[in-house]
Amino acid sequence: MDRLSYFIIIFVISAFVCPTSSLNVIHQVNRTPLEVKFKNSIVSTRFNPLAEIVRNSEQLALRNCKEIFRWDQWNCPTGDFLQKRTSNILDKEGAFVKALSAAAVIYSSITNCSGNFMECDCKFNVPVEDESQIVKCVDHIISLENLLVGNDNSVNIDTQGYAQLHNSRAGRIAVQRALKHQCKCSGYTSACSIQTCWMLISSFPEITSDIRKMYDHGVKVAIDNSGRVKRNIKREALVYLDNSPNYCVENVIHGWPGMLGGNARDDELQNLLCRETLCRKLCRACGLKVKRERVVKEKPCKCKFYWCCDVQCEKCSELVNEFYCH
Repeated sequence: MDRLSYFIIIFVISAFVCPTSSLNVIHQVNRTPLEVKFKNSIVSTRFNPLAEIVRNSEQLALRNCKEIFRWDQWNCPTGDFLQKRTSNILDKEGAFVKALSAAAVIYSSITNCSGNFMECDCKFNVPVEDESQIVKCVDHIISLENLLVGNDNSVNIDTQGYAQLHNSRAGRIAVQRALKHQCKCSGYTSACSIQTCWMLISSFPEITSDIRKMYDHGVKVAIDNSGRVKRNIKREALVYLDNSPNYCVENVIHGWPGMLGGNARDDELQNLLCRETLCRKLCRACGLKVKRERVVKEKPCKCKFYWCCDVQCEKCSELVNEFYCH
C-alpha cells in the first residue's frame, strides 16, 4: 500500500492528551466513530478554519466532479456545478453534487486538521513521520457535520429538505466506507502488550467513484398526501425529485451549449484511438456522429531560461486532431 496516497489518522497513543476524554485504551476508543469538534471560540477568530474547510472542499469536489464526468453529456461545468449546489431544483446530477460536496467537507475537515489549525480540543504530542499527517482533532465529527452540511434528525422538513439531507448523509457514508482500520503491536513480549491503532482514509478520487456508483443507481422519489416517501430508500442511494434536462440540446437559460457542433472532450488524452472511441460513444448517446478535423494550433516551444528570472519561448505550429459531434 502506498502510504503517500492516504492520510493517517491517529486515534489514541500513550501521549494522547484530551480534555474531553480520559480514555487511553486503544481498542476502546476505536469503537467510537471518527469525530471532530472545534472550540466554540472558533467563530470569533480572525482566521476561521471552517471557512477554509468549506473553500477547500468546494475546489476538491469540483475538480473530482469534472474528472468523473469528463466523458458524459453532463461533464460538470463549473457554473452548473455551483448552481446545483444551491438550486431548489434537485435532478440526478444535483443529487450527486450535494452528496459529493458533503463528502468533500468531511474529507477536508480531516485533512485540514492535520496540523493546519490549532483550534482543536484534542492535541497529540508525538513524533511526526514525513509521509504522514497527524490529525490533531478527533473528538466529535458529528457536531462538525451538522454545522456544515445539516442535521438529518430534523422532524419537520419538506420533500426538498428530506432529499437534500438524505444525499448529504450518503456522502458521509462514502467517507466512512473509505476508512480502513490498522493496528501495530509493540513491546517486549508476544502478547501485544502495547498496541497502536490508526485509521487510513482512501484518496478522494476513490470516494468520488463510490458516490458515482450511488448516482448510477439513483432513485427518483415521490411524496404521498401524508407527506411520506412512497418507497423505502437505501441510505447509500442518491435520491432526486426532478428529471434531468436533455444535456444533448442547447439550453441558453442554464448556459448549457449542448453537444451539436461541440468539441467532444478533446483534451490531454494522448491515445488518439482511445480518444476517438470515447468521443464517438459520447456523440452517439445524443444521436450524433463524431467528426475528426485536423487543425493547426500554435504552442510555445524552444523555451530558454535567462538569468534571472525570465523564460522566453518561440511559437511553433502543430497539427492536432480535434473531434466534434455533428
